[in-house]
Amino acid sequence: MTPAHVLETLAETGYFYLSDLDKVISPQLFKALQDVSKSFFDSSVESKMEYYIGDSDHHRGYVPVTEQGAYGDESIRTYEAFDIGYEAEPLPPDRSLGFELVGPNRYPARIDGMAATAEAYYAANFTVSRHLLRLIARGVGEDEEYFDRWITRPASQLRLIHYVPNDVLVNSDDTSMGAHTDY
Repeated sequence: MTPAHVLETLAETGYFYLSDLDKVISPQLFKALQDVSKSFFDSSVESKMEYYIGDSDHHRGYVPVTEQGAYGDESIRTYEAFDIGYEAEPLPPDRSLGFELVGPNRYPARIDGMAATAEAYYAANFTVSRHLLRLIARGVGEDEEYFDRWITRPASQLRLIHYVPNDVLVNSDDTSMGAHTDY
């Protein structure tokens, strides 16, 4: 993919599809992430709630099935999630706006390898995003490191989602994840 191709695609369609990511993010890492995610989601609700996202100042942790999103068309929630993000020390209160999406992640120690695996997967995806930003910078005639100074504390998050087996989504109007935008 050339810088010109990236800019052309973004200008024409506003998005693009990345393929062959297994050359950058190993299938073994993805499988390891699936395994630790399964171990976490197979835990009791009580143990998962120890990491409830509502108790985090940085929007990190467990999102239970009972957590209703602000999506008007989400009729039935049939998934649970675990959110992590860029690992960094939180900003001092005088520099924070009250809700900081960058801070420490929270992992259950009882899930062997969850922290290391999720952090490695997040880092691999962050590498892909930096590569894309470098292509965009070159495409607009800047040095490829042009955007680096602005991505020192990215607010991007990784959401591990577990779709709960169910028989409640039976009608075409049933919606498990409502229409929404992300930050």
